[in-house]
Amino acid sequence: MADTDRRHDDDVLDERAIREDERARMEHDLRTLDDDRDDRDVVHRDDRVEEVEVVRMRSFSFGQLLTILVGAALVVYGVVALITTGLDTPLNQPVEDVMGYAHTPWLGILEVASGALLILFSLRPGGRWLVALVGLALIVGGIMIAAELDWTVDELGAESGYAWIPIVAGGVAVLAALLTPRRYQRMTGIPADRLP
Repeated sequence: MADTDRRHDDDVLDERAIREDERARMEHDLRTLDDDRDDRDVVHRDDRVEEVEVVRMRSFSFGQLLTILVGAALVVYGVVALITTGLDTPLNQPVEDVMGYAHTPWLGILEVASGALLILFSLRPGGRWLVALVGLALIVGGIMIAAELDWTVDELGAESGYAWIPIVAGGVAVLAALLTPRRYQRMTGIPADRLP
């Protein structure tokens, strides 16, 4: 009889240890999940089931702030260029000096558009890949201007010295996109002691 009671007690202890291990593994899995959406997970506690809502969020990162600043600078520069050159057709005329560089309305429009896209895409942490694409496009555009391709000279009125502006802006945007936002999560649910 004593052996039976001892085996029963050992089985109960083993079952408790298994449950604790399962609960610890489940809580670890909940902490390490890397998903942006809200999930509902089930945690077992002593034959009771608790529904737990895991809310995963990302904080605003320094890369997003940097991208917003670069985008705002491009928008301001483009707006100044559009005010100086006007928006009369054709858009490749007139060529005016704006802060030391020749501009046409086309170039001002491109600056405003690329800056606005950088600002828009940087508002969400998930938009950093789109920020990187806009940054790469700016770098390619700057290289085209530096190479003095016919289109960049005739339509944009851009000089090779201006090429550093989109190259630097694009490089900063690409680097900012690589700065990952900090992630954190919050678990909410029904406390186990309130379950029926």
